[in-house]
Formats: sequence, C-alpha cells, structure tokens
Amino acid sequence: MTSPIHSNSSRPAGGRARTYGVWGVSVFLLLAVAVVFGQTVRHDFIGFDDNEYVYDNPHVTPGLTLPGLWWALTDGPLGEWCPVTVVSHMLDCELYGVKPGGHYLTNVLLHAASAVLLFLVLLRMTGDFWPTAWVAAIFAIHPLHVESVAWVAERRDVLSGLFFMLTLGAYTLYAERPSLARYLAVAGFLALGLMAKPMLVTVPFLLLLLDYWPLGRFRQVSGESTRAASGSGFGRLPVAARLVVEKIPLIVLAAVDGKIAMSFHLPDASGSPVAPLSLATRLANAVVSYAVYLGKSFYPIDLAPSYPFRTDLPIAWVAGSLLLLVAITALAAYGWRRWPYGLVGWLWFLGMLVPVMGLVQFAAHARADRYTYLSQIGLSIALAWSVASLYRSWQSHQPLPWRRSLLAAVSGGAVLVLAVIAWRQTAYWRNGETLWTHTLACTERNAVAHYNLAYPYTRQGRIEEAIGHLSEALADDSIDRIVIAKSHGLLGDCLASQGKTDAAFAQYEEAVSVVPAAPMFHDRLAIALAHRNQLDRAIVEWRETLRLAPNFWPARLGLANALLARGDASEAADQCRQVLGQQPRSPEATALLRAALATQGKVEDALPAASGH
Repeated sequence: MTSPIHSNSSRPAGGRARTYGVWGVSVFLLLAVAVVFGQTVRHDFIGFDDNEYVYDNPHVTPGLTLPGLWWALTDGPLGEWCPVTVVSHMLDCELYGVKPGGHYLTNVLLHAASAVLLFLVLLRMTGDFWPTAWVAAIFAIHPLHVESVAWVAERRDVLSGLFFMLTLGAYTLYAERPSLARYLAVAGFLALGLMAKPMLVTVPFLLLLLDYWPLGRFRQVSGESTRAASGSGFGRLPVAARLVVEKIPLIVLAAVDGKIAMSFHLPDASGSPVAPLSLATRLANAVVSYAVYLGKSFYPIDLAPSYPFRTDLPIAWVAGSLLLLVAITALAAYGWRRWPYGLVGWLWFLGMLVPVMGLVQFAAHARADRYTYLSQIGLSIALAWSVASLYRSWQSHQPLPWRRSLLAAVSGGAVLVLAVIAWRQTAYWRNGETLWTHTLACTERNAVAHYNLAYPYTRQGRIEEAIGHLSEALADDSIDRIVIAKSHGLLGDCLASQGKTDAAFAQYEEAVSVVPAAPMFHDRLAIALAHRNQLDRAIVEWRETLRLAPNFWPARLGLANALLARGDASEAADQCRQVLGQQPRSPEATALLRAALATQGKVEDALPAASGH
C-alpha cells in the first residue's frame, strides 16, 4: 500500500515558511471567491425556485419562528426535506429581510469557507502542499460551481458542502486518534450535512476510500498481525473488516435521511411531475451524463441551469460514453497500488454522483451543473497528484529547473482561465432574463427556459413575447409535466388578458389534465369557472384543490364565495372561519363571514363573530 505523499519538493521548506504558505493560500482562496462571486451581492432573485425557498414562502420570510422551525422539520419547499437549509434561509430573512444581496452574501461566505476548509483538511490528510492548494483553488473558482453559489435556492449545495468539509476534517482527526467523541463529531457533521442536502448519502463509502488513500488505514503497522492476538468481537476482526464495520452507523444515518428525502419526493400515482421513462432510457442518460460532467470539468463552456432530458440519445453517444468510462475505470484500477490517488479520485467522482444520476426518477432534467459541486473534487485530486507524481519521477531521474517553472505556469494558467470563465458565467445570473436568454442560446428544446422567460414578460406587459415563448415551451415535447402545465396556465392568463376567454379556459382545463394532482391548476381552473358563472363546477374544483392542499386558504376563500353565491351560507361561514384560523386579519374572510351570517338571519351575531377573529 502506498503511503500518503510527504515530499519536501511539494511544499514550502521550514515550519515558518509552511505557516506563511498556509496563510497565503487561504487568503488567496478567499480573494479568488470574492473576485469571481462577489458580484452576486448586486444580483436580483432570479425567480427560479427562489420564491418557493425564500421571498414568497410565508414560513421563511418572518425569520426564525417556532411555527417556521416546525414546518422546516416536518415539511419543506417543493417537496424537498432540507431543514438545516430552510433554517439558514430563515436566519437570512431575520438579518437581511428579503433583500437579495444579503442572501447571496451568505452563499459566497459559505463557499469561501468550504474552499479554505478543503485546503486545510486535504493538507492535513496528505501533507502535500502544492497539489492540495491547486485542488482547493479549482474548487473555489470552477465555472461548474457557479450554479451552486450564484443561485439563492441552491443554498443546499454550499451549506451541505461546508458540513461535508467539516465531516472530512473530523474524520481525519478521528483516523489519527480514534475516540468516541471524535466519532460522534463525524456523525454530527454528517447528519447536519444530510439535513442540508441528502446528496451526502454516499459519504460513508467515500470515507472508506480515504481510509485506503491518503489516510493509509488499511496498511498494517509494523508488528501487527492480521488478527488481534487478544480480545474478542470487533478487536478480533481483520483491519479491512473493522473499517467497514466502523462505517455501519454512518451508513444507517445516511439511509434514514435518504428514506425521509424519498418519502417527500414520492408523487401521487396520478400526479408524477415527470413523464415515465424506461430503465434503459434512464441508464443511457446516466452514462452520457457522466461523460458530459467529465468533459465540462475540462471545457466548461455553454453552461446552463437546466438541460432538457433527451429520450432520443444517439446510440453512438451512449456507446462512446460507456467506452470512455470503462477505459478510465480500468486504467485507475490497473494502477491502484502505484497510483492510489487515481483510483480514489475517480471513484470519488463516480460515487458522489450516483444519487443524482436519475436511476430513481424524480427530476425532469438530464443533468445539472450543481451536482458536480463536491464530486468534481475527486477529479481534481486524481489529476493533481498524478501530475505531481510524474513531475517528481522526472525530476528524480534528471532534475531540470525549467520543469518547475513550466508546471507552475500551466497550473496557475489553468486556475486563471477557469476564474475568468466563472466570472463571466456568474454575470449571466444577475437576473432571470439574462440567465434564461443565455440558456436558450446554449441549449435546444428547452421548455423550462421558455417558460421562465415568459413569466416575467407577462408581468411586464410583454404579452405577445410571452405567448411566443409559451408556444415554444409547449412544442418542445418536454417530459417535465409541471412546466408544461404551468405553460398552459400562463398561456391561459395571456389569452384572457387579450379577451380570448374561450381559448384561455381551454388552456386552464389542459393544465389540470396534464398534472391532475397539482392543487394550483385546480385552483386556477376554479377561478376561471367562477368568472364564467359556472359555480357548481367551480365548487368541485375548489374542493379538489383543498383535498390536495388543505392549508391553501385562498382556495378556501374562493370556495366560500362560490358557496355563498349559490345560497349555501352555512358552509360558506364554516369555510370563512377556517380561513380566519389561518389568517386572523384577513379582511376578505371577515367581510365574507359577516355576509354569510347576515344571510342566515344572524345579523346580531355577524359583527361579533367576525371581529372575534
């Protein structure tokens, strides 16, 4: 087993010089993150899930409240269970309100802290200064990480990333001197990371890889036999078995979190947000996506927040991607003894992407840049230590001073080029229009981009432009049922604003038929029916809305209005009371309750009953 690399040629000589080097690299990482991502503090919310996570979420905008904390633990935005992330958004609202600058600042600070921690932890693990510094620099400024930092709703990445680094740091200390307290620290940081984003479920297996390299825990120390000479149980197991058993509590922790996350994601049979795909189609997309992630790591051009899922991938793409992955895996496995960092880095990359490769179908996109936030570290490690090993081998045979200069120039140049690309990519995220216009320029048949451009256009009165994008979205044959249904609904609004009420109504009905288990579309159809004075059908749609979303009080208020108009004052009053239970100061519910009581001949009770809420 190859031991961790501790070459004097790879790090500053002397204790003081090393300390200065550590401080220097840490400051450089902070400055690099500030230069590339600092511009986000002047950006607007982009409206792509930002509303659900922050500025339109009534549980989050009040800041830290007991009801909000309970909601974070028992529910979550968009079917995501990420209570630690939700609490961080609440804390931001407590500090900054709903001004976007402060929320972006938190993302930048979390990412900067993770970059410095990665440097410090990896340096502690390996003792290898310059490869570690380069890996941390690539993590800090890589363009694929723009989405994670420059998108407020993706706080999950940078927050779970911070706890990931803390988990690795705690595990490094535990590996140096195992103790219960240090193990509990590992489990605690991992639990917090999982509750920030469940993607960390593969971390226990990653720790097993790190046991092999660079921690060297599989290596038998001098004088130690394969089995302990004395003791029983855990102490009598072989070293490899002990290391596996040691991870079982962490695996259980990850499995429990994964189970909770999946229970929040699982859709109603009639309301899946994604058109069903065959296993073969999902496997083909996963293979191609791995190859694309690999390619974009080295050539990060034409990046976008949403890549449409293609069900017609050319067989040549799939076969070529599979061949590439098999070849790299075989090469890494072939050199597992001589170049352990190659195998560990490659398996780090492959393994951390497994939860988001679409084998279990939840999302409608083919892939996402944000998924590489932590997985790409493995690629950087494999490349950095392979180049360092090759350089040292050459220098040991024939030392040439120019090699050091060339290596420094190439390494520094790569960081600089990536930083420039990342800075430019970050600029596209300054608002929704610039982001989605850029997305349409570098992707095809992107219904998500068309819809997200149409939505602000309708608010700006640019109805014809909005209709054009919505028509494109509906023609894109997307597997994203939610986006298709939203496009039908928004197109209905546009047509209604032009006085085309029949055409608008047909769009609302189409939206309900696409995703029948989504309450928002039943509510919109009920409103349209009420405007057409079809109260009986409107009442049916509002009842269905409330069956799907019992706490959606605007639908309950609409139902009360329709019931009162139809002459059912008693139930209308009951519905108003339920609304006032959620919204005690609602003037609409108060006025409607007064009218319902008056209709029942309870004039003397109307004012007290209403004001009592």
